[in-house]
This record gives sequence, C-alpha cells and structure tokens, in this order.
Amino acid sequence: MLATDDLKHEHLVVIRMLTILESAANKNVKDLPADFFSKTVDFLRNFVDKCHHGKEEEYLFPAMEAHRIPGKTGIIAVMLAEHEQGRGLVRRIDEANKRIATDRVAFETAIGSALEYTKLLRQHINKETNIAFPMADGVFTEDDNRDLLEKFEEIEHERIGPGKHEGYLRLIDELETAMNIKSRV
Repeated sequence: MLATDDLKHEHLVVIRMLTILESAANKNVKDLPADFFSKTVDFLRNFVDKCHHGKEEEYLFPAMEAHRIPGKTGIIAVMLAEHEQGRGLVRRIDEANKRIATDRVAFETAIGSALEYTKLLRQHINKETNIAFPMADGVFTEDDNRDLLEKFEEIEHERIGPGKHEGYLRLIDELETAMNIKSRV
C-alpha cells in the first residue's frame, strides 16, 4: 500500500464533512442538529488538521523534500499555505459559533466561513490528489511507504486516540442522517 492511499482514504471522509457543511448553508440554525458547529469544528481541528494535515506536514512533505521535491516553493509550499488558511477559517467558524445564541449575524458568519472552508478544501484535495500525491508516489520506495504508514499510524493514535477515527466516521453518519444527506462516497 502506498502512503498516499491512506491520505486519499481520509480525503473521502473529509469530502463527506464538506458536503454536510454545504448542506447547512440551506438551513436555519434551529434546523441543524444540536451542537452542529461544535461537532464539526472538533472534526475539522482533530481529524482534518491534527491528524490528516499532521501526517502531511510532519512526515509526507519532509519525505518528499528528501527526494528533492522543493518544499519552499512549488506544490508543498502551496499545500502548507492552504493548511494555514483552513486553520484561520476554522477559527472563524468556532468564534462565530460561540456567539450564535446571542448574535443573529453569527450564524451567517459561521455558514459563510464554512462555505469558504469547503471551497478551499475541495480545491486543496484536488491538488493533493492530482499533483502532490503522484509526485510522492513517483519517488517513494517500498521502504519509504512502509515507514510513512507506520508514522501515520503513530500520529493517529497520538493525536486523536484509539477508536476516535471510527467515532468521527459515526459522527459523519449521524450528521448525514440528521440532515437527510445520502453519502456519495
């Protein structure tokens, strides 16, 4: 198995959450599941950023650089900049969520930031899938892939903990059901 296959599988999970966020834009705050933004922010911060982006930033991208794929310019620099941009949008969603109960504009801010995030991440995933990952696959050896997959597993256990991955999959299933979304992934 290629190290990037693990990341591609996680992309499918992320895309499901992006669809949920897009669906929220067509609802009123009272029509969303309880703690909707709290739950999605938790997913975005932990599953997407700490786990998925952590795997890329700490291991995948440095391994690519070790194989002479430029890190300060090119696709890796773009990916890192987009990770930072995504973190900023998640902060905006979280900050707006804290005011939703008392500020009528906060819901619109949360939704607007969520839609901006989904657009960014859909484009980001496309770039990784079609540019960055094929570059990595073209230079990594079997040993590189085995080493990366072991490190990815360590990050998953350290960052989100045993069983949490499955918990996030259940959360997505629950949100899709609550919002009447049929998963296309």
